[in-house]
Amino acid sequence: MFIDDLGHHTLYCSDVRHNFLRQVIQKFPYRSLEEGITFREHHVKLQNITISMTEKYGTELPMMTQVLHDLYKRSPRQYDFLAKFLQNQQTNSYYAP
Repeated sequence: MFIDDLGHHTLYCSDVRHNFLRQVIQKFPYRSLEEGITFREHHVKLQNITISMTEKYGTELPMMTQVLHDLYKRSPRQYDFLAKFLQNQQTNSYYAP
């Protein structure tokens, strides 16, 4: 999940998990998600990796494509849902301009 300075988010996950994670993100504040919550018998915890990602990729929007590409390259089976985004370069997604 990418979150911009205005709190807009873009979620990349398998289709099976998308609705569940979208509900979690909409229901709970980010601070609670960073601390960890239980929702529908599942524990969800977000880890803020902004600093390490910024150091490695920078802060410009095109960095999203590189982050997703590197994740996919590291484990194509685990991140197979990213293939369609990377093939079509549809990673500019829903961020506000």
